[in-house]
Amino acid sequence: MGSVQSSDMDEKQNRYKPIKSLAQGLAVLQYLTSYGPSSAVVVSKGVSVHRTTVKRALETLRDEGYVWFEDETKKYHITDMVLTFIDSSRSANPVIRAFSEIEHDIAKDIPWPVDLTLFSEGYMVVKNSTHRLSPFSFHKRIIGRKLPCTKSAAGRAYLSFASTSVRRDILSMICDICASEKTYIESPQFDKVLTLTQERGWASNDGEVSEESRFSAIAVPILVDNVAYGSLGAIFLRKSMTVDQAASEYLGKLQHLTAEISRRSQ
Repeated sequence: MGSVQSSDMDEKQNRYKPIKSLAQGLAVLQYLTSYGPSSAVVVSKGVSVHRTTVKRALETLRDEGYVWFEDETKKYHITDMVLTFIDSSRSANPVIRAFSEIEHDIAKDIPWPVDLTLFSEGYMVVKNSTHRLSPFSFHKRIIGRKLPCTKSAAGRAYLSFASTSVRRDILSMICDICASEKTYIESPQFDKVLTLTQERGWASNDGEVSEESRFSAIAVPILVDNVAYGSLGAIFLRKSMTVDQAASEYLGKLQHLTAEISRRSQ
């Protein structure tokens, strides 16, 4: 009994003293990850740490590239660095992991930002991206961004190659969420878009995403064992090149990259 007590005491004595500031910084980062962009005051209340301490932690995280500060709203946001850790290291999704494994190769092949998007709850959601590696990056935060399924190249590529039953269920869901989307989905124009995408094997949008009207995109579906899992798309400024020019320059590379992602995901 005495030896057991002695062992316990030695173990306690040999433990390193916790670094309080590190624990507080992690709590701050966890709060932003869980609850989204927040001011220092809100984070302070959320983690029950004094505002000055939280502000110091946030500024340290900012200096290290883990958060960025939005002057207009006075809120702190986590950066793609944090979101990449979450998606690539902890995600059970093999497609996300495969993208992470080759993201530097993707950035070398295509200088414009390339997004990996998957369908979730009526939207295409950016799960990973080369924005942080691209010399032409135009968004401070992209991972987690929601894109409309019907107007984005990412959504069109996915919908066009999803099974008939999956596509029907998704479009039904979207119609229930948004009346304007329902009108577009029921129009002959939308049928033409899907048919064209299926025929040529890739999708595009040319400033049709309302909040992103300065940008165009081309995208190809990611198929694993002939099942559509999502899409891979290159995003570029409309004034820099046309959709046809982008396709001529980057379509073959996107198709090669999706084939590699599919191979690694099997």
